Amino acid sequence: MDTNCFEGLWRATLKMEDTASIVLQEMLKPYEQVVEDLYECGVTVATLNSKRKVDSHEDLIVAALFLKRCLNDFRAVWRLLNIGYTSQAACIAAATFEYALMISVVSGRVDRARIINELDETESPWKASELCQMEVDALREEAKINGERFSKADSKKAYKSLYSLYKWLCKIKHPTLLSVQYDAGATSTRDGEYVIMAAPDIDVLDLANKYKVLNVLIGRLHAAIRKFAFSMGLEHEDSRVTEWIDRFNSISLAWVAANKSLENVQIPIRITLNK
Repeated sequence: MDTNCFEGLWRATLKMEDTASIVLQEMLKPYEQVVEDLYECGVTVATLNSKRKVDSHEDLIVAALFLKRCLNDFRAVWRLLNIGYTSQAACIAAATFEYALMISVVSGRVDRARIINELDETESPWKASELCQMEVDALREEAKINGERFSKADSKKAYKSLYSLYKWLCKIKHPTLLSVQYDAGATSTRDGEYVIMAAPDIDVLDLANKYKVLNVLIGRLHAAIRKFAFSMGLEHEDSRVTEWIDRFNSISLAWVAANKSLENVQIPIRITLNK
């Protein structure tokens, strides 16, 4: 085999990604405004007028670090999806899922922030399953304050729903045959063979997975920013705050509209939870 035929493939892949981006930008267009608004709300929230200043409260100082990381990851996931690397975007999203949960469970909880600060900085105090349960517990407390019903069955269902999203991302991240066989599809040929090289996946059949990665991440980051803002005690009389709230609340409506693109689209990678 002439090994010279492989020379230049690294640069050629850049051209493939540029071409993929043109195609995928149109496919992902329904989410553009949602992603832009969510990112910019995340950037702006810590600058808003509030009763609890971000740089003066231990819980917000810790949560802000995780928020910064989430925004970096969110941008990376969006860029990877836009050039066709769905599996790689999902791998980052799995980590971002945990970072976003950390924001939610630490914001407003100085005791938890201290646990993190007193721990070895290379360690995390809670597993993903524990973070999910802590988030569900917070939802139950919020429902109680609002006089809404949230039974044990509701709690169990909410946990299973939340944790299953994380497990779905992990099924793509973990070294399983399902994951690598699916990823090989980007360079597969008609006779079932595939080329061992990096390449973007622009197949319309993969669009459902791109949408799901985005939906999972949007949902987690939206919830995290909401909790962060609430814990700050925003000054609602301030015009910048009201403008921010209006923009933040508009994300949900735009998100619902974007999800209409998912109608009749099947998710190729599925998982089953036993618990």
